[in-house]
Amino acid sequence: MARPMTGMAMPPPQTGLRTAMGTAAGLGGAFGGGAIREGKYTEQIYGMIRDGKYAGAVEVLSTKLLEFPNSRSAASLLAYCYYHMGDFQNALQMYERLMRM
Repeated sequence: MARPMTGMAMPPPQTGLRTAMGTAAGLGGAFGGGAIREGKYTEQIYGMIRDGKYAGAVEVLSTKLLEFPNSRSAASLLAYCYYHMGDFQNALQMYERLMRM
């Protein structure tokens, strides 16, 4: 998606992901063999999104959203990833969920 009138790609939404996810432990091998260190979720997820690794980010964010069902940041980033993967149905569901939060 491009920024209006600039042609530049829009960055992922900046959210307070650290508060909901940055201190949680777990996930084991959610990154294909390497666990995310405690306190590094935000950095890793934004890195994945920056690198276009949306499927990996969806896997982590989906798990975190189960742990923190009221996390607006996780839902927002999940919707963003679904949108950029072309999974518009799941993106719409996440955006609708955000509106109800």
